[in-house]
Amino acid sequence: MTGIRPGLARDACSVESINKISIDSNHHRQGLGRPMIRRTLDDGLGYAWRTTHQSPTARQFFAALGEETGIALPE
Repeated sequence: MTGIRPGLARDACSVESINKISIDSNHHRQGLGRPMIRRTLDDGLGYAWRTTHQSPTARQFFAALGEETGIALPE
């Protein structure tokens, strides 16, 4: 990984955590969140991932992104 970004935490067991991603609701579904998360996932290849508490919209987002990338993004 090239550095720790805000909202990202790493523990000693190679588990990465996406703690927070916020996109103003007026800008949802415009492709803004995907590149941010994909970049983070690319920087952490080989890590297991988890996310913190997700809203219903975020659950759909992370489920779809997990299917696209083949990387599990559990809550």
